[in-house]
Amino acid sequence: MRICHLTSSHKPNDDRIFYKEAISLAKKYKDIWIVSAYESSAPKKTDGITFKFLGIKPGKLINRLRIINELYKTGLELKADIYHCHEPESLLAAVQLKRAINSCVIFDSHEMYHSTFSQRFPNVLRPLASVIYSKLENVMIKKCDIVIGATLPISTHFEQMLGAVKTKTILNGALPEVLGRSDTPPWLDEIVICHEGSLTFKRGLRQIITALNLLTAKYNVKLKIIGDIAGVERNWFNRYTEVNNLSSAIEITGWLDYTKLKKAYQRCHIGVVAFDDSPNHVIAGPNKFFNYMHFGMPIIVPRHCINMKEIIENIKCGIVINDTSASSFADAIGYLIEHRKEAMEMGFRAKCASVDNFAWPVMERKLLNIYSSLER
Repeated sequence: MRICHLTSSHKPNDDRIFYKEAISLAKKYKDIWIVSAYESSAPKKTDGITFKFLGIKPGKLINRLRIINELYKTGLELKADIYHCHEPESLLAAVQLKRAINSCVIFDSHEMYHSTFSQRFPNVLRPLASVIYSKLENVMIKKCDIVIGATLPISTHFEQMLGAVKTKTILNGALPEVLGRSDTPPWLDEIVICHEGSLTFKRGLRQIITALNLLTAKYNVKLKIIGDIAGVERNWFNRYTEVNNLSSAIEITGWLDYTKLKKAYQRCHIGVVAFDDSPNHVIAGPNKFFNYMHFGMPIIVPRHCINMKEIIENIKCGIVINDTSASSFADAIGYLIEHRKEAMEMGFRAKCASVDNFAWPVMERKLLNIYSSLER
């Protein structure tokens, strides 16, 4: 059985697509492809997976339209049994491929696209764009054999169109075989706060850095950014840290391959997610959240992040704050520093829940069951 992942905007070494899903499928199936627009991020160790690159940079609307056509043409050449697509553009190509060669289609929705698509347009056009996309989405989803949501709210949205039997949830659980043992560092004098991923204004850059400034007046704390800050956000960051003498309290690792995260997480004590309340952030279940759990860290999230909030409250593995103000983050971090025994107990519960319910081996079984149901 030939399996082909189609992606119009994700990089070929994407954590979910390559390291988790494709490598998991390669344990059972021997003909796995990833077709991606990018080439520069191809992994050096491919684990038996074959890559095909389109040579088109996503971003501009005309390029995104070209990518749909190239995904279709490449997919038609491969004649796969199953096309596993990850964005609306790749879904459109996969639906055309199903019509042409009677293949199976899996739509793996990492985001709530019906909420974010209209945001690409000027305000005056957003209501019309939202209506048009919702109608098109409904048509495409009904042609899928399976839809996978990366969070329960995403799956619930698609279940209304495709039904419960064909709608599944596969979370972005941490991958222990890559991240390694999740040894929790001792809580000594210096406490390290961690943020993984791109740190932008929408992801709480101002609040986290300002909270750090408040905390350094009272505690020996450091911030580790496993990722990077770019553009206008980097300009703001440089000015603020210079004025407030924060440079020595912050480490930025730059972008790291998934295989390098284990070392980067060493000595981190507290994980933070500071998303704003934009539609996609409200229902998000990002990789960073499950990585924090894997490494046994108590996690701080805003109340409007309903998916992460529910997990934290059910497991009692962190603090849910009422807003995204810098003072709220500083108060929550300060509480964990001053109540270390309770903080370590939160981290322990996070680690146990990761192993039992959320880590990738649990999700892998679900993924392989989905594929087994589609074998012909």
